[in-house]
Amino acid sequence: MKVLVYWSLGGIGGVQRFEALLTKALYELGLDVTALVPSTVDLDRLGEYHGVDISYLKDSKLIRYRTTNCTNQYCNLLNSLIGAGILNEVARRYDVVFLDTLFLRPFHADVDVVYYLHGAVTTLKPRPPLVFKPHRFFLLATAELGSAYHVLQRKRTHIYANSFFTAYLTERTTGLKPGVLYPPVDVERIGRYISSKREPVVAMLARFSASKGHGFVIKAFKDAVSNCGGSDLRLVLMGATEDVASKLYVKHLMEMARGLGIRRRVSFVLNPSIDTVYRILGRSAAFVHVRPHEPFGIVVAEAMAAGAVPVVHKSGGPWIDIVKLGRYGVGFETEKEAAAGICKALELADKLRTVVVRRSHEFSYATFKQRLKEIIDRIEIN
Repeated sequence: MKVLVYWSLGGIGGVQRFEALLTKALYELGLDVTALVPSTVDLDRLGEYHGVDISYLKDSKLIRYRTTNCTNQYCNLLNSLIGAGILNEVARRYDVVFLDTLFLRPFHADVDVVYYLHGAVTTLKPRPPLVFKPHRFFLLATAELGSAYHVLQRKRTHIYANSFFTAYLTERTTGLKPGVLYPPVDVERIGRYISSKREPVVAMLARFSASKGHGFVIKAFKDAVSNCGGSDLRLVLMGATEDVASKLYVKHLMEMARGLGIRRRVSFVLNPSIDTVYRILGRSAAFVHVRPHEPFGIVVAEAMAAGAVPVVHKSGGPWIDIVKLGRYGVGFETEKEAAAGICKALELADKLRTVVVRRSHEFSYATFKQRLKEIIDRIEIN
């Protein structure tokens, strides 16, 4: 079976990691796999940053489409159109095409299409976000002409979501029930970084942006220090700083911690390697994830694989799919509850360490590959 995996985005973020692992798993299942990627994708950097070996993607199994060498929103629009055109051109050579966006479809190719939803479909019609993301306007406006996501109702279309939370919201909106394929976590590699001695460290991993909730965590940590913190309790904030705005935001956070009197307890690890991330998680007692309604939250599962007790917002995939409503961690809604959750996680760290590691294996790469095999087998039968 010939399979095409379309990587719609450049960069080295979570979506690119998923695409790399998806391509790798399909290859290891013995399929004839080709990746269609933007010219901006740096495979060497991606492999180094995420620890994914993609050396098997030789030139014959890699189709690069040239994108414009600029980064403004209109260039992004043009690059999206270029990618869509190339997809339509090459898709007819394959039996199955994997896509991660609902606004693309190889309309002229008689192939099976597998859509993977990184986020839920929550409106019956796509809404072109002209104000916030004008570079996506064309694709969304085109999709809206069909309305009700008719693209999902075509024959030989298969839909999978990254969590039951995402699948539930999508089914409630469209009436179509996606299957669930959890993103893979490299539990074996992470497990090698588990320290034999837990430290009183609370960790957070997220790109430095105001939308990620670092300020909320710092304030909650301050309350936790007052309520249960010993002299050695520390907060470690890890994340990428890719532009001036993010660097200024880090400076703002440092000033916030200083103003709250906890600057010496708060560490900032900027642009860490994946090994540095796992090493810190491996000795942390707790891990905090504050973003509400997160579709899945793979960093939560990674932290659990390292033995850290998760403290998550009571919503979305982290709470419903990963922590199972408090069975494998602690939940919160308010800043005060987050502080109490940190204290509870620290208290239960030794007791829950083995439990959360065992839970993380349900999201392992091996489990992901087995589930992917079942999907391919089902397509072949039909």
